[in-house]
Amino acid sequence: MKGFLVFVLCFCGSFVCAQDFSVNKIPENLKEDAYAVIRFEECSFIQTDINNATEKVTRVITVLDEKGKDLAHIQFYQDKFRRLKNFSGEIVLESGKVFKKIGKGDLNTTMISSEWISDDKLTYYTCESPSYPYTVKYSYEIKWDDGIAYYPTFAPAMQNASVEKSTHRIQIPSSFSIRYKGNEVAPEPVKNTLNGNLVYTWTSENIAAIRNEPFAPSYSELVPLVFIAPNEFCFDGVCGDLSSWKTCGIFLSKLLSGRNILPQATIDKVKEMSTDDPVETVKRIYAYLQSTTRYVSIQLGIGGYQPIPAMEVAKTGFGDCKALTNYMKAMLDVTGIKSEYSIVHSGGKKDMFTDFSSFTQANHVILFVPLKNDTIWLECTAKEYPFDYIHSGISGHDVLLVSGEDSKLYRIRTDVPDSLNNEEHTVNMKIQKDGTSSYSIKSRYVNQEMESKLNFTLYMNEKDRMSTLAKGLSASKSQIREINTNYIKSKNPEVDINYMVESPMYANKTGSRLFIPTHPFKSNYDKIFYSNTRKYDVEFKYPIYETDTIIMEYPDGMQIETAPKPVNLKSTFGTFSSKLIQNGQNIMIVYQISIPPGRYPASLYPEIKDFFTQIEKNYTGKLILKEK
Repeated sequence: MKGFLVFVLCFCGSFVCAQDFSVNKIPENLKEDAYAVIRFEECSFIQTDINNATEKVTRVITVLDEKGKDLAHIQFYQDKFRRLKNFSGEIVLESGKVFKKIGKGDLNTTMISSEWISDDKLTYYTCESPSYPYTVKYSYEIKWDDGIAYYPTFAPAMQNASVEKSTHRIQIPSSFSIRYKGNEVAPEPVKNTLNGNLVYTWTSENIAAIRNEPFAPSYSELVPLVFIAPNEFCFDGVCGDLSSWKTCGIFLSKLLSGRNILPQATIDKVKEMSTDDPVETVKRIYAYLQSTTRYVSIQLGIGGYQPIPAMEVAKTGFGDCKALTNYMKAMLDVTGIKSEYSIVHSGGKKDMFTDFSSFTQANHVILFVPLKNDTIWLECTAKEYPFDYIHSGISGHDVLLVSGEDSKLYRIRTDVPDSLNNEEHTVNMKIQKDGTSSYSIKSRYVNQEMESKLNFTLYMNEKDRMSTLAKGLSASKSQIREINTNYIKSKNPEVDINYMVESPMYANKTGSRLFIPTHPFKSNYDKIFYSNTRKYDVEFKYPIYETDTIIMEYPDGMQIETAPKPVNLKSTFGTFSSKLIQNGQNIMIVYQISIPPGRYPASLYPEIKDFFTQIEKNYTGKLILKEK
């Protein structure tokens, strides 16, 4: 969905060849946590009229060690609106010797994806050097034609790369106007005029590298970020006003006009499915959509914003998120049920700026059905999801309801309490005197927890299933067999995975004693927070609710010598408990972990790390048996 996922990062400028970029010139504070240092970058975006612009880019980056080699690669996109005109570069070794001159002929260009119907192409260069550190310099120019619906975003930093200086410049005719929205750490622009044009310049200097820390806040919070958008614009011959979410919705509504016409056969089919109950009618038509269509991304021209006609979807049976949503909406139109074509960001970004409208804040389209006594959200691209299921990619997100003059931002409901997004594991095992064990595992994943298991359940072959399950077990050389899966496509969907395990080395026999792991799964909770220090807040964006029940039958003639003690950990960020119940030759151990979403200051890191370390200590505990 091209216009909604264009998040252009500019590493750019007018490079002065005489400038000294030797490694010893890098300030020591910029080397901390850095795999590479962006020495200089400048982006000059020069718009000449409503349809045309030139983007001039210069970027210089020093790669300090092998961990930073991927940061030296470069890539950009070309399509019918953006064409690469000039490109040059060079790789300079630490000694100052030029190792390689790079020309346009050294670039590779490929289609973005075989699953896309698109005129987009990815142009890239993979940088290689015989030694570290080294410096690579790039300069290139991109011509923008036939429409400018967005401006390059100022986003100077990269993960594990510090920045000496980055400049971002937008030049527009004086009759034009732009809007911009920066995060809390973004600089304000310097505004000037040049030859009757308006010039906005953003500059950031001495940006420290962002350390890679688990459960850190969004990267976009930590580094300068400025979204920039036009007010009036044209794109592929279609013009619009982007000054507010309402006018954005008006523009998109116009692109939908006349695209809801269906073949008579489809109309007749929809009428057959209609009932007196609106919810049941929507449910039946949605099931029909899922069974008769498939997703294919279509990014051709204005098609990046405009869906292909519903008539075409009905004939071919495929479409992208825009097309399938528009098709579903067209079928509901036949029944008289109102629905709203809605754009959303599917993924980590939940909020849209209420005071700043732009296409770059969304990447997906879904359908909103506002019934009298209910509201229904339909993900029209996923055959796997049940009716009215709000998946983790959109739950609680802002959407723009595209409804002409009534277009507005709206918040998707959070469908279920976090505690209902859970997983449960029940293990029944029998331990032999020689330490071998056979056991069954029944795993249950509910609501959002089941999403990551759908590929395993519906599409993965048996060999890959076995390999995946074996990797999750703590005992080496475990053999998986008799895998059974079940996907319950209900209001609270769940995936059940049941299988048998044979472990020739589950317990360790030493003399007259058996040392038995109390938990058969790998957990590695102590490795999540491995560092002794913390720089950024700790943010649990998604809940963790898990219950593991381990039932062991141990051998006759043996008795418990040492058993794990009950644990009940409570903290501001979660709870963990374990308990052991003995019944004859059977032992049941129950583990429960509960971590709701939340954000905590780095000052609490020692407590958080200790909490997870204690969890891991319990998961890796041992039950010791000895002969009577």
